[in-house]
Amino acid sequence: QINVAEFNFEIRDVICNPDSTIVSAGIVDASSDLLNIIKWDKGGDTLWSKNIEGLSYIEELRINRSYSGGYLITASNIAFKLHDDGELEWSKRYLSDDHLIYLSSIAELPGNNLIMCGYRLNKTTNVRNLIVIQTDENGNVVWAESLSESGAYTYSEAEDIADEVL
Repeated sequence: QINVAEFNFEIRDVICNPDSTIVSAGIVDASSDLLNIIKWDKGGDTLWSKNIEGLSYIEELRINRSYSGGYLITASNIAFKLHDDGELEWSKRYLSDDHLIYLSSIAELPGNNLIMCGYRLNKTTNVRNLIVIQTDENGNVVWAESLSESGAYTYSEAEDIADEVL
């Protein structure tokens, strides 16, 4: 955790690029809605910094490199794609009427589709189910599945939830 005079900055994930630059994803203050992405050169100097505001509580935060260039990020129920220079290419918020969605990872598939994993929390019962969402390269849902626990985590039954996730 980096302490700066007026706030706390917490790095939650980091990746290394083939050119030895580093990109970190973090939040400003634990209760903040401010996401901060920083690209560092191999000497530790900042090349660029990007703030993304207006997020709700960030429970999970992940960053991954896109095969097509740029960076893929998940923060709670939102996915982003940034260009190599840190400019926002797109962002998508994934919502459900009956569930809260928390994305914990993102990766790019061959053909540039994306796969995201996490869980959904039933707003009424507080039951958690694992979710897997496949999107196109712009974050639009292709399919989404919920894995419901059946007595133990060693067995799960998939349920199509694509029409629930917008």
